[in-house]
Amino acid sequence: MDSAYLSRDNCTLVEEHGGNPRIYPKKGITLRREGSWAWTEMLLDFIQNPQEWLREYHTRSNVESGFSTFKRHFLSPLRKSIQRRRKTEAFARACDYNLKRASYIRRQEGLTAPWMAA
Repeated sequence: MDSAYLSRDNCTLVEEHGGNPRIYPKKGITLRREGSWAWTEMLLDFIQNPQEWLREYHTRSNVESGFSTFKRHFLSPLRKSIQRRRKTEAFARACDYNLKRASYIRRQEGLTAPWMAA
């Protein structure tokens, strides 16, 4: 999460819902608990193992980036009203997005797909 959401209440809320809070800390914060064990645990995790903490943080931020891109590419909501058809439409959008990403990476990196001749 963006450091704009950094608060003890938000850390506690994430923990109450079964997650590990990973909100990037701002400059000048303290370890004082002030009623939130989740706050202190999150910061201690960051201090004790910063590489692992940042790996978890950036995994989540990469997923958010993917969702954001997906929403920008598909501005209109799903059009189908029958649930089975909505799932099919959503699956088609996901396939379209994945093919675009694979094509982009292939072009940027000069990679060949296993099903294509070199």
